[in-house]
Amino acid sequence: MITDSLWEFCTAGKIKFGDGAVGEAGWEAKRLGGSRILVITDGGVAKAGLLDKVKRSLKKENLEIGVFDCVQPDPSLQVYDDCLRYARQVEYDLVIGLGGGSSMDVAKVTAALLAQGGEPLDYVAEPTGRGLPIKKGLPNIAIPTTSGFRNFAFCTLTFAFSTRLLYKTPILPNLPAYKALHLSRTLYKSATFYAKQTQFPKKSNECKYI
Repeated sequence: MITDSLWEFCTAGKIKFGDGAVGEAGWEAKRLGGSRILVITDGGVAKAGLLDKVKRSLKKENLEIGVFDCVQPDPSLQVYDDCLRYARQVEYDLVIGLGGGSSMDVAKVTAALLAQGGEPLDYVAEPTGRGLPIKKGLPNIAIPTTSGFRNFAFCTLTFAFSTRLLYKTPILPNLPAYKALHLSRTLYKSATFYAKQTQFPKKSNECKYI
């Protein structure tokens, strides 16, 4: 029972943070049973070289890597669908969300639906979706690129529809979250403290699936 003086908080099972944390992403992925890893991010993070840091760690553990780097801020249902369609071409067994809240949200959905099947709207609350429960998912590691994001530890995700209304459905990274603080070391203090979203590229045809 929840009252106005009693709250519950659930978060990821493990949070790792500190200088050099991202260098252990490959080790953590392998520990979780991953061998074919899908990294979900946006073009801005990729161009900034942050994706390369993660890929180096994964390659060090001899893990196969796929990259979807077409996430947009407040992702539309189309972004979720595109990512899921790409992910289903290969039997990935672990998903990494790298970037801001939007990338981590898309990663959480993708990890769940690769294991459970169905489409994103199946798990959005009625009447917008079908309101089906999410019962399982692939291992999911979240790597925020600024210290202002909290999506890695929250059990909600955001869908942006054409009306710009945001709908939320309960979901949580089902396995360790990854707080790679040194990725945000060079940011201005204001950008780090008040961060709301990463530098996403403008919508274009430059998105690529690696």
